[in-house]
Amino acid sequence: MYRKLSREKTSHFKTDIRNNIIIRNLRYDEREKYNAEITKNLVQTLFRDGLALLDINIKSVCKKNGTDKGPGMIIVELNDMNQKKEIFKKKKELKKSKYFSKVTLLKEIGKDKELIFVGNKLVQKKPKDRLRFGIWNCRGWSLKENDNSQFRKLVLQNSDCDIFAVCETCLRGNEEHKINGYKWFGNNRETTHVNAVKGSGGVGFFVKSEICNKFEITLLDKCVKDILWIQIKSKTSNVSLCVAVCYLLPNESKRPNDKLSFFENLLQQVYCNLNNGYTIICGDFNARCGSNNDYIEGVDDIIPRSVIDHCENLNGDLFIEFLSDINFAMLNGRIGCNDFTYISPQGKSVVDYICVPYE
Repeated sequence: MYRKLSREKTSHFKTDIRNNIIIRNLRYDEREKYNAEITKNLVQTLFRDGLALLDINIKSVCKKNGTDKGPGMIIVELNDMNQKKEIFKKKKELKKSKYFSKVTLLKEIGKDKELIFVGNKLVQKKPKDRLRFGIWNCRGWSLKENDNSQFRKLVLQNSDCDIFAVCETCLRGNEEHKINGYKWFGNNRETTHVNAVKGSGGVGFFVKSEICNKFEITLLDKCVKDILWIQIKSKTSNVSLCVAVCYLLPNESKRPNDKLSFFENLLQQVYCNLNNGYTIICGDFNARCGSNNDYIEGVDDIIPRSVIDHCENLNGDLFIEFLSDINFAMLNGRIGCNDFTYISPQGKSVVDYICVPYE
């Protein structure tokens, strides 16, 4: 099944884009699944009530992706360019609207701004003045050509990340990934159980080849098990990033698991790399932090995060203490889509994080 999926080309929406606009976050109507006219009427209502434009003629509408309950993206083709100009002149009026304040309008997406799928969402490719970064616990990534590796390659490619951090690679010794278009940086566990059929733990980064051509990528530190640091330094400026990917065993693991030493080592590495560039820490910490603050309330000027996982565990308590010690905050619940990072038949949780300095 995964081989079949991996052979399918990414879908792109192709049309005459001169008179097109893109609408995001427009209120979703359940009837849209069965009747495109409902979508068209919703768009017409947006123009009429949100922008006070009564004479906009819609040539066609095309609803792209979105979940059954989500708003998705609507591509609207107008009759002429003048109407498009009128819409964007009054675009700011939406922020004043009670019902349309969250709606955003975008201009056409051309060849240099094509549509791509990221997960199950259709999004606009961003220009390369920014690095797209992701983190995933892959729960083992086979070096063999099988469903395991094909599925994970598919996730990697569809994420379209410039730097893709992974946890629990389960590689042994000097094993490494070789995937076209990416360079691999890994830290494998040196020892495994004598009866183990595969490796365990391990972390690493996939870095796009084009990024390696534009930046100097240096492996900074892999001396601590399940922690890996790399530096990403621009070849044309003084911009430099230090990125760490980490994996901390869950509380219920039967393996030897010195959590205090883990965070002490990570703390020391953070301070050792302070002068090497802006620092990002990410990974699967198996940490459930509940509503605990990763800053000192009344002292640090930090935006409170939105909490969706209200459970706590020991890893979470130690993780929160660690972040407060180094003046770092998690991006989860503050930037972008706030969602659970682990979903199973047993439940949902937030255990994977990306963290940056307060300032």
